[in-house]
Amino acid sequence: MNNVLEKAGKPSIAVFPKGQWISNPDPFLNAYGEYSPFPGNYSSFRGIIGIYEKMLLDDKISQVLGAVNSAVKTLGWCFDSPNPEAAAFIREALERLDLRKFISGLLTARVYGFAVFEEVWKSEGGRYVIAEERLLPARKVEFVTDEFAALVSLNYDGREFPLDWFHIFTYPEVMPDSYFYGQSDLRKIYREWYNKDVLKRYRNLGLENFAFPMAVVTYDENRYRHGTPEWDALQSMVAGLKDDARVTLPGTFDPAGKGLMPGVEIRFLEPGFSGGGFEAFEKAIEAENKAISRNLGLPDDLGFTDTSAGSYAKSRTEFDLFWKTVTDLAETVAGSIRKVVARLTEYNFPGEKVTFSFDISRENGLNERKADVLKTLAEAGIKFDPGFIGRYLNLAETDVPSVE
Repeated sequence: MNNVLEKAGKPSIAVFPKGQWISNPDPFLNAYGEYSPFPGNYSSFRGIIGIYEKMLLDDKISQVLGAVNSAVKTLGWCFDSPNPEAAAFIREALERLDLRKFISGLLTARVYGFAVFEEVWKSEGGRYVIAEERLLPARKVEFVTDEFAALVSLNYDGREFPLDWFHIFTYPEVMPDSYFYGQSDLRKIYREWYNKDVLKRYRNLGLENFAFPMAVVTYDENRYRHGTPEWDALQSMVAGLKDDARVTLPGTFDPAGKGLMPGVEIRFLEPGFSGGGFEAFEKAIEAENKAISRNLGLPDDLGFTDTSAGSYAKSRTEFDLFWKTVTDLAETVAGSIRKVVARLTEYNFPGEKVTFSFDISRENGLNERKADVLKTLAEAGIKFDPGFIGRYLNLAETDVPSVE
C-alpha cells in the first residue's frame, strides 16, 4: 500500500487518503512486535517515553492528571511515634524539604511508571537531614541489572552510580519482579488519545478545505485562450476569489431577450455533509475525552445535578469513586514517603519508629478534607453544582465552600 507509512518507514500518526489506514496503529506493537505493557529494559522504555511525553501535551490528559494529583496534595498528613521528639523532628525535616514538591515528583510516576530522585544529605546541628530530593528526568535513567535480573546500579545520563545515592519509586507498588520501569497510567488510555488525535486531524482538515471551499470556474475556452489579456484577467480573478470582497464577471447580452449571459460561471464545492458533520467530530472527540477522564480516575458526571431522577445519587456515587481513587493513590505515594521517613529515623533516632500517613482515615474533619478536594477540582476547571456540594457534605447553605 503506497501510503505515508511506507514512505516514512516508521509508525506515524498521520492523515491518510480515504480507504488507507495504518495496519497496526499502536506504536507499542509496531516497535516491539508484541503487547508489552511492562517494558523490562531500557531500549523498550526509550521507545515508549516519547509517546508518553507527547500524550502529556493533550489538554484533557493534562487537566485530569493535574486535578487528581492536586487532590492528593490537598490531603493533610500526620507523623506518629511513641517518641514525640522524633515525630516532630521528622515532620520538620520533610516539610523543610518541601513535602508537597516531593509528592509532586512522586506523582510523575503515573506518567512514566517510576520516579527517581537523587537524595542529597547534609549534617545539621548534630542530625542528618535531606537537603534535597532532586527529581531526575525519566528519559535519562536506566536501571542496570546483573545476569539474574537483580538491580545492581543506576545509569544516569551515561554514567553509572550506586543505588544508595537515589530514592526510587516504582508505580504501581505491586509489580512483577524485574519490572523496574513500572507501568504508566497513560498506557491504558493510549487508544483513546490516538483516536482523538486522528479525529482532530480530520476535523482540522475538513475545516481547512471547506471553510474556504474549492472554487470551480467554468469559462468559454474560445474566448479565454492561454496567453491573451482575457486569460490573464481570468487567472487574476480566480486567484483573488478567497481574498476579494467581490469579483466582476464578464458577460454578453442575449438579443433573444434572455438577459445577460455570463461568460464565466463560478460555483463552490460544499462538503458531503451539512454543518452538523463537524459537530459529529466534536461529539466523537468529546466521547474520547470522557473515556480518558474515566480511565484516569475522573468520572463523567462528577458534581453535576439536575432535575432528573437519580441525578444526585449518581453524582454522589461518582464522587465517592473519585475519593477512593485519590485515597488509593495517596496510600501508594505514602508507601514511598515512609521509606524516606524510615531512613531519617534510623540515622537520627536509632531504635525508634515514626510512621507517616495521609490524613484520610480520621472521621474528624473528613468533610473539610473533601471540601478541599472539591475546591481543588473546581480550580482545575471541573464545574460543580453548589447544591450537590451542600447536600453531599451535609452543610448548611452558608457553609458551602465557594467553587467559583
